Amino acid sequence: SSGINAEYGGIMSFLCSTYAFQRLPVGEVTVIISIAPIFTAIGSKIILKDAFKPVHFVCIILCIGGVIMVVDPHRLMKHASLDILAVSVALLQPIFKSLAYIFIKRCNNQGIEYHVVLFYYALSGFSAASLSIVVTGFFLLVSGKPMDRVI
Repeated sequence: SSGINAEYGGIMSFLCSTYAFQRLPVGEVTVIISIAPIFTAIGSKIILKDAFKPVHFVCIILCIGGVIMVVDPHRLMKHASLDILAVSVALLQPIFKSLAYIFIKRCNNQGIEYHVVLFYYALSGFSAASLSIVVTGFFLLVSGKPMDRVI
C-alpha cells in the first residue's frame, strides 16, 4: 500500500511540475518546487512520527523566508498574465513529491528493499509520461509549444 502511495505521489508530482513549467516563468517554478523539504519534514513528523527538533523549525522558517525573497509575491501577483491555477499546481508539486519520499521511507521501514520501491516508482513515472504523450499526441516543451508529433 505504501509503495502504491509513493508511486501516485511521484506521478502527481511529475504532472504538477510539467503543468507549472509550461505556464509560469521557469525561475519562479524552480524556487516554488524547491520547498519540498519543508513538507517532507512536516509530513514525516505527522505520518512516520519522526523526530522534529527546534533546528528543523528554524530551517523551515529560513527556507520560507528565502523563497519569499526570491519569488517576491508582490511582483508575482502584479504580473498581468499570472495563472492562479498554475501557481496552485506548482505549490501542489512539492507536497506530492514529499508524500512520495515519505511513503518510500515507510516501505523501507516495513522491510521492503528501497531499490524495489524505486524501480516501481520509476516504472510508474515512465508509464505515466508515456501515456500522457500518447493521449496528447505530442511532446511539450517548457514553453508549452509542441516539439514534435508522436502519432
